[in-house]
Amino acid sequence: MVNALTIRDYAKEIKKMKTRAGFAALSLLFAAGHSFAAGTCDNNSLKGSYSFRVQGANLGLLDSANVFHPFTSPEPFAGIGQYMFDGEGSFTRTDYNVGLGTPAFPPSPVNDQGFRTGVTGTYSVSQDCTGTIVVGLLTTGTQIVLAVSVVDYGQAVFGVIKTEHASAFSSANNTSDLACTGGCDVAVNLSFEAQFNSTRRR
Repeated sequence: MVNALTIRDYAKEIKKMKTRAGFAALSLLFAAGHSFAAGTCDNNSLKGSYSFRVQGANLGLLDSANVFHPFTSPEPFAGIGQYMFDGEGSFTRTDYNVGLGTPAFPPSPVNDQGFRTGVTGTYSVSQDCTGTIVVGLLTTGTQIVLAVSVVDYGQAVFGVIKTEHASAFSSANNTSDLACTGGCDVAVNLSFEAQFNSTRRR
């Protein structure tokens, strides 16, 4: 009787172990599928209205050989505004920028709040949710390129400015030893954040 119970109990334990192993295998398969799906982004991850801010400092100018010509001291810079992404790689932007305590943007149309309007550009987002935003065109003299990371498939965007080319740099703000009258690259240390405007107040 004891031996019979022992064998029966052993058989039950074997069955339980097989069941647990099956559940473990299913869990691994689910996790693998979830891992494969995670991180899938594209241009459509950025679509709609985003409020943004950028802050940091302009550090100096770069000459044609990419040699750094520092300003006497870093020049603080901040900006805020709105992006409207179309989900296909293009956007429009409205912004208000301040440098050294004064408005800092080229003469351009402004809205009734004094924000610059009419800014356009392009963007691209890779499957791993990293991307690039390009503001303006080199052919017009001014272009800013941002390296970005898309958060939660488009709920927010973090970034830094990779390169900035200015058509000119005001002599009043240029304390470097390099003149910038016909266009130059600006050395910057600027961070960028944007937040999706998920609900519309009515």
